[in-house]
Amino acid sequence: MSDEVIEIEEKKPDEYDQIPFAYHYLGENDKAVAAMEQIISRDTTEDGSYYDAACLYSLMQDKGKAIR
Repeated sequence: MSDEVIEIEEKKPDEYDQIPFAYHYLGENDKAVAAMEQIISRDTTEDGSYYDAACLYSLMQDKGKAIR
């Protein structure tokens, strides 16, 4: 399932924001963080991106970054 999410999102990255979680569940945390940073950088409204980032870091067991 995670592979399918990545395939879909890579085709239309501006329309989806779950790819960081898919990378995380595939064990590719560096790619997950990079994807999340890209999402945050293009989000001019700050519409939930920081919340999603906190959730991602929480799943990655990084409480410091999750809170920050």
